[in-house]
Amino acid sequence: MKRLSNLAGNVVRDPTAQTLLLAAGILALVAVCRPQEKSGLPIDVFWYEKVHFRQSADCVLGGDSRIMCGASPAVIADALPGFRVKNFAFSGCGYSPDYLNQLRDVLHPSSSQPIIVLGVSPGSLTRMAVERKSGFSAEMARRSQPRPRPSWLADAIQNRLRPIPLRQIAGFLRDPWTKTGYFQEHHADGWIASQRVPRSPTLTVPWYRQHFRENQVCPAVLADLLTATREWSSGGIRVYAVRMPISAELKAVEDELAGFDEAAFVARFEAAGGRWLPLNQDGYVTGDGSHLERESAVRFSQWLAEVIREDLQTDSLFTQRLPASRMRLNAPVDAAENVPISRR
Repeated sequence: MKRLSNLAGNVVRDPTAQTLLLAAGILALVAVCRPQEKSGLPIDVFWYEKVHFRQSADCVLGGDSRIMCGASPAVIADALPGFRVKNFAFSGCGYSPDYLNQLRDVLHPSSSQPIIVLGVSPGSLTRMAVERKSGFSAEMARRSQPRPRPSWLADAIQNRLRPIPLRQIAGFLRDPWTKTGYFQEHHADGWIASQRVPRSPTLTVPWYRQHFRENQVCPAVLADLLTATREWSSGGIRVYAVRMPISAELKAVEDELAGFDEAAFVARFEAAGGRWLPLNQDGYVTGDGSHLERESAVRFSQWLAEVIREDLQTDSLFTQRLPASRMRLNAPVDAAENVPISRR
């Protein structure tokens, strides 16, 4: 016992040991005090469930992370009673033939009023987006894997001990009582509600400026999307598209460098049978310039649902679903088998 006590004393007096003990103490303190940035479903379970959204919806939302974070199926379903709504968008996703087929496959074959909503961004129409091995391609590999066992403890530990960005450390030193970070809540319907504290509406602008100097809208990718739209529309599916709200600074970069002619796209999209949804982007708040914050995502989802609802009012199949008390449109909010897609 005395020998153990002497050993402990020597360790405590050793400068290297003191440094290691201090570092361990700081790490433990940070882990305990650090706010949980990930909540909702465990991440592995969320992605596993999402890639298994097959033949399960009447309305499916598709695209990249802008609509993944920007549109809540639950909010939309609240305004479209009887509709099963899923968010099948993925980070960095491009409109490849494979993705378009999988998106179509989320719709239930017996749906009487199938709807596809496309979140259109210049980035989703680039060759780089459809060839990217992360995002959609990586997550789809989960289909061949067993269902992960949820481990809330392991998820929490991973959350607290992952690397901390320097700007977050600086924010903590300036104001230790304010939670900072990028907070995400994963929902079973495929939506990721996000919030960045503090907001940084120009955060992604430099990245996109560099990205679009090397990656513009690809005519072949655009042609695949229009072909899918034409095939879906002719098969009785209503296809809507909307350009997701982003910061004015980022939109200016996209309009200048991405090679995206919105007016020309709208004309071709509607000629293919789609319905473009013009959106007043004023008043929507993004955390990083590219992704809507939670409250704005809810507001956008309410707007999207009401626009679709209004469009469907002339459809007897839809009006038969509505309770009599909900036949009148609400006031505007403030602010099957796969279809083969031709490859190019």
